Amino acid sequence: MRALPSIRKAFNYLRLFLLAEKDWRKPDRKPILIFDGRTGQPLLNYIDPAHASVLYDWRERSNLYVFLRCLLSFKLSGLEYAKRYVAAVHPAAAITLSDNSATFYELKAFFPDITMVSIQFSWRGEETDIFHYFKTRAPGTKLGVDYVLAYNDEVGRLYQRYVGGKALPVGSLINNHFRRTNKIEPRSVVFISEFRPPSSHVTDDLKTKTGEKATWDDIYSLERMVLPFLAEYCRSKGLTFTVCGAKTRDHAMELEFYRGLLGPREWRWLPRTSWYSNYGVINGAGFVVFINSTLGYESLARGKRVACFSARGNWYQDPTSWKFGWPSKLPDTGPFWTNHADVDEFRRVLEYTTSASDPEWLQTWRQFGPRIMAYDEGNSQLVALLRKLEVPVKIDNEAVPALKAVRT
Repeated sequence: MRALPSIRKAFNYLRLFLLAEKDWRKPDRKPILIFDGRTGQPLLNYIDPAHASVLYDWRERSNLYVFLRCLLSFKLSGLEYAKRYVAAVHPAAAITLSDNSATFYELKAFFPDITMVSIQFSWRGEETDIFHYFKTRAPGTKLGVDYVLAYNDEVGRLYQRYVGGKALPVGSLINNHFRRTNKIEPRSVVFISEFRPPSSHVTDDLKTKTGEKATWDDIYSLERMVLPFLAEYCRSKGLTFTVCGAKTRDHAMELEFYRGLLGPREWRWLPRTSWYSNYGVINGAGFVVFINSTLGYESLARGKRVACFSARGNWYQDPTSWKFGWPSKLPDTGPFWTNHADVDEFRRVLEYTTSASDPEWLQTWRQFGPRIMAYDEGNSQLVALLRKLEVPVKIDNEAVPALKAVRT
């Protein structure tokens, strides 16, 4: 009877393998490994793909040679698959944008001679994110990395505490692709959606203040306060109000969610049509409003006038990592942010964001913006590191590379 769970697990792995896309050839030896093709495609704007191998999660795209080696050894797991793939490629450096992948940091113990580079992809938290794993991982689990390219100094130091390496504050790789622009709609307010379908929020780690598992409705309690307020505020001030969609699919579900919140109020809906489309939206916005969105912090890095209602933690047992700028230790209220779920606070913040003079806003931004997220137009620091590691770089030094739509 003890063998039944193992047999079920093996059949489940086989089922997932059969559903995945397939690579039929043994991986070629390459000097560079891009870890996780789901997030890593933007790196190919800088790394010559002829010299790079891309490792996908085996449940999305399986290499038959590597999968069978795992199967025949009776060791089939995400870590074992990654280990065997890396061994086949035999790279000098491995680079990932999946900075929340525990597997990537575990690989260093098995390949100490490979230079491991982790690049922060999204704004991170603690309760349900990679730092929760770091704090609760199994005793004896060895983690390591050589470089962490982080959004700012403070999150870089936090990564160092758990995985070591050298931290470089470079901001967001994708955001750094885009130049700043002065072509904006000055009377426009854009709210950045963080909508996810109910199936995306199945977790036992997120607890409400009463200790119960947070439901999908709990998670979006703040939107039920913020969206009606924003619509009424924009109407009273003669501003256009737009909701910028979060998902490249599920548009109908997301639109219906906001229709339910806003009813007959006047607003516009802009669905996200590609991985990069929302960057164009925020580029042209007069004012950007967000809760915890990475895109909101990227807007701030570019000097945009932003208002952050970072009060989602008010519904949870541990609100710390939901606060504005975490892990930076900032006050609960500031000129353009509040951690309080309070309509009067929302109004105060938005009044400052929309009414401050240009010199006043610039002074405020210089005080907080670069500390929260760096902005390195053209990713010069990444390129310098790649060249230091002798990674074959492809880049036009005269201009920011053109963006390539890699996922829709």
